[in-house]
Amino acid sequence: MDGMVDGKTLKLSDLDLEFIATKAQNIQNKQNPERALVRHNWIEIFVRLCQTKYIKNGAGGPNVKNWQDCFSMMLKQNVLPLFKKYDCHAWRKSICWREEVDLALKQSLKALKEIYKKWSGRNNGVGVAKFMSLSEFTDLLTDVNVYNDDFGQKQVAA
Repeated sequence: MDGMVDGKTLKLSDLDLEFIATKAQNIQNKQNPERALVRHNWIEIFVRLCQTKYIKNGAGGPNVKNWQDCFSMMLKQNVLPLFKKYDCHAWRKSICWREEVDLALKQSLKALKEIYKKWSGRNNGVGVAKFMSLSEFTDLLTDVNVYNDDFGQKQVAA
């Protein structure tokens, strides 16, 4: 997001601190990996980053007094301009909803189901519908060598 991390009102070190603070309050379990954010963490970390940038470090000016103001400012200044660059529906029509993709999925469906069956369910409780946790998905990607020297788990922008 252009302008969000500017090195003055929000630094990379602030990102690390807010990530640690967000994860520190979580109860550790297999569905909530130690070094990854899951869906309920996203809104929290964005609110924390907004408060750091717009309230604590003053980027919001005198009119920003609470987290709602700074979150609204982040959406207007950083998130919406980024989202407007991409037309998801155009991508769906031109790439995703094509006969070739449908045929490839249908041809691979049996293998995909077997992969899902093999790699999911270790972290499910008794009587819970089977699902693949983030740690199981990460293990799958690691074991099939998706992560290598060219594709790391974490890449830092220059």
